[in-house]
Amino acid sequence: QRCYRVVGQALKALLHLHQQHLPHGHLSPESLLVEDAPLGPQVRLLWAPGQRRPEKHTLATLGFRAPGDWGAEAGSAADIWSLACVILVWWSGFSPCPHPWTQFAGRSNLQEEIHNALSEQPPALPQALLDLHGAAAVAEEPGHSFLSLLASMLTKCLVWKAEDRPSASQLLNDRFFQSLAL
Repeated sequence: QRCYRVVGQALKALLHLHQQHLPHGHLSPESLLVEDAPLGPQVRLLWAPGQRRPEKHTLATLGFRAPGDWGAEAGSAADIWSLACVILVWWSGFSPCPHPWTQFAGRSNLQEEIHNALSEQPPALPQALLDLHGAAAVAEEPGHSFLSLLASMLTKCLVWKAEDRPSASQLLNDRFFQSLAL
């Protein structure tokens, strides 16, 4: 229940920004403040000092950048990729590393490793997504389990082409959230 609320509020915050034609451009776990409140968790979308300048957006934090976002101005589709990476890091409990590319944990040339992985044909995906699919496959829950629905939604967010990624609005209507009514 908490996860649905936190992810839903994060998507609603992004939707509000995107409706104003303002991509965040720098999503990372530090960009989302989750506070416990009497009615449940409250999510606030933050820009830390240096993350956003009035004249233009800076690029997302290393490990959360979308393909094609290297050296370019980020857009709303890049925010969707980045949010999926944040959710993967939350799911993994920041272990073994504070980014979703766990296959490169402990390597000193992380930026180069991720850039090379995204340059492959087809591009590599963050290992944390593959681990989530593995956990969903062995979960002792029905086929519409939390993990299966989460893995399905995040897979849609982590497609290579920006134009093929769902919008924040479309994600709010994803089966992941519809499962709450079941």
